[in-house]
Amino acid sequence: MTSYNQYVIIYDNMENIIDELKNIGLTKNEAKIYLASLELGKASVLELSKLADIKRPTAYLTLYGLQEKGIVKEIKQNGKSKYIAENPKIVINRQKRKIKYLEEFLPQLMGIAAKGEEKPKIKFYEGKDGIVNIYEDNLLEPKESELLAFTSAQDLYNILGDYMHQHIKRRVKRKIHARTIVTNYENFPEHFYHAKTELRSMRAIESRDFLFKGEINIYGNKVSIISLKKEIIGLIVESNQVANNMRAIFELAWRGAKDFDQSPTI
Repeated sequence: MTSYNQYVIIYDNMENIIDELKNIGLTKNEAKIYLASLELGKASVLELSKLADIKRPTAYLTLYGLQEKGIVKEIKQNGKSKYIAENPKIVINRQKRKIKYLEEFLPQLMGIAAKGEEKPKIKFYEGKDGIVNIYEDNLLEPKESELLAFTSAQDLYNILGDYMHQHIKRRVKRKIHARTIVTNYENFPEHFYHAKTELRSMRAIESRDFLFKGEINIYGNKVSIISLKKEIIGLIVESNQVANNMRAIFELAWRGAKDFDQSPTI
């Protein structure tokens, strides 16, 4: 093997080692200085900077960082500073201890993360396109899930038109069932007639008693609220607690609402 080939192999290996050292938290300059220190043993800043091909001022800063990490030690020899690398086995064992500590600490970290997950997440939407985005979100629910809704459906059809028909077809295709409490629904008998094929159960409330303009959907761990009065706006609240509370309210309203065969006045 020629000396040239030996050089190339060593150089390639060195690059790989530098990458591995970066993976355990060293910068590229720190890795180069550490490797130079391993090779030289006790060495001055000048010697280390030359071998690592790093400018001397940068080498000083890099050595300071390595000392902070306990990877390089400074010793005085004849009144001059020399630097010596920590044994690689000690460096690796130190990293293993850190990983072991983090693994033991993981349950506490997950507990903190869980608290963050409990906080409601709220997304705001505006205009017709924003409302469409809300409906697209509830189509992401798993098959055989249930969607609960309070709605002044006629108002929605007036604004979203054919999109609502397409939305229902896609919901049925995904086998997402719906229970709906409706008000202000001029086409109520027609939609009740198609309720079974559209996987929907419906009950009604008197529109003159409940001045409701919009829709509230409850699905999964989310509640979407749409307002169609003056401004077209909506929001999605993502929270298990909020969704469960709204389900309880819906069930109470469902019991008090009228079945279609009770001929609601709308």
